Amino acid sequence: MNHAKLKKIIIIQPDLFDYRRLVYNRLSEYVELIVVTDKLSVSKEACEFRIIQLDTIRCRGLIWKKRLIKTVLAEKPDALWIAASLSEFSSVLLTLIMRFTKTKSLLHGQGLVRRCYQSRKYKFLLSIWLLFSDQYIAYERVGMDSMSKCAFSSKKLTYINNRFEDLPTKDLDISRQETLSIMFVGRIRKGSNLGLLIEALRIINEESTHPIELHVVGDGVDAELEVWSSINWLFCHGAIHNPIELKEIASLCSLGVYPGDAGLSILTYMKYKLPVICHNDFRHNGPETSYITPGYDGWHFKRNNLDSLVMTLRKALFQSDLDLFRLNAVTTFNSLHSTSYAKEMYDAVLATIEVTNNDSNH
Repeated sequence: MNHAKLKKIIIIQPDLFDYRRLVYNRLSEYVELIVVTDKLSVSKEACEFRIIQLDTIRCRGLIWKKRLIKTVLAEKPDALWIAASLSEFSSVLLTLIMRFTKTKSLLHGQGLVRRCYQSRKYKFLLSIWLLFSDQYIAYERVGMDSMSKCAFSSKKLTYINNRFEDLPTKDLDISRQETLSIMFVGRIRKGSNLGLLIEALRIINEESTHPIELHVVGDGVDAELEVWSSINWLFCHGAIHNPIELKEIASLCSLGVYPGDAGLSILTYMKYKLPVICHNDFRHNGPETSYITPGYDGWHFKRNNLDSLVMTLRKALFQSDLDLFRLNAVTTFNSLHSTSYAKEMYDAVLATIEVTNNDSNH
């Protein structure tokens, strides 16, 4: 196929985060890229692609991006990559309009794994949206499989593992830890459930002469923050994005724990050679938790269950070969990052155009 036919991609999503920026910077090496969003969590100066920021109207759970349809029609893209949120009504309508312009529309979402996506109403509405789209790209295989089981057309389903735009970690040397410490990475909010982890460690440390330290990387708001600041084995580092600083903190730790509803923090742990503990209720977790293989590169505990978390921490810290688990964790990370995320996005768009064009020629 002549790749020159593809000149422009527009990505439509509600927010632009730094890890996505790195993916899109790489993607812009292949195509002319425009990202349409209503919120920016990165600096525009760090972006190597065009950004169009639109205001939104919110009403009864629905979101309307002002001028979205007009903007896209004016830009005349070859393909759209759309965050598959049914609440984004302007995106849904845009997909229908694009059928008449023969512009390819690819939806990108988590599938039907999470509990909030499992109602009959949601499945029905998503099936209608997919009818007017050319492809659904799930965040990982589990998400794709969840849609296949619900009679969605398998011809329109595929997946790309949601991850960073990272190269595999070359240094696989695992240095033995002299002390046991835990790393938490993520926004400090109700859903992170950091208080559960602190309480679990409080129980374990009461029985130990050498307390296990907890290193918290992230910012946010929690009513307990002021109380936690007095704990002598708890170290709050704030939000850190510099990989060198993250590596330094991770080198002090034995494993990474996300006590709440986990997402990309899982990959951050693995990247820095930390096996992972998270809960096993995938209806609430992000898709990235499916990358963990219990007993190989991590462990699971029961969601919101203090006794289960304490038991899992004890097993990981005192009854496991942590050096082996750390090696397995970075091996998992490397297997996920053996190819470029951006290149897989590019190939998915090309494949969609090729299939639909071939179908129209017959």
